[in-house]
Formats: sequence, structure tokens, C-alpha cells
Amino acid sequence: MERSLTGHYRGTARATGKHVAAEFAHIWHIADEKLFALHQYTDTWHWHEALSAAA
Repeated sequence: MERSLTGHYRGTARATGKHVAAEFAHIWHIADEKLFALHQYTDTWHWHEALSAAA
């Protein structure tokens, strides 16, 4: 069985102090009522911007 979930990551990157806001989608793969795999998709550009040092 598969389940999907969408949402938003929001917070501050500890390494840089920059704000990050990125959407995500999770695909959960479930067997015997247990999670056995998770595929995560997110907007990596927002993470890159938040974790990159200022130029």
C-alpha cells in the first residue's frame, strides 16, 4: 500500500541563520501495517539558498 502526504518545511538553517520555506511530498510504502520505505521530494533550490553562505 502507498500513502502520500504534502506539506511545507519552514524554519531557519542553523549553519547560516537563513530562513527556509520549501514544499515537500512524501510517498510512504506500507506493508504489514509498518512503514518500510519513504520517498521524499522537496524543492532543493530553497534548501540550497538557505544553506549557502552569502556571496
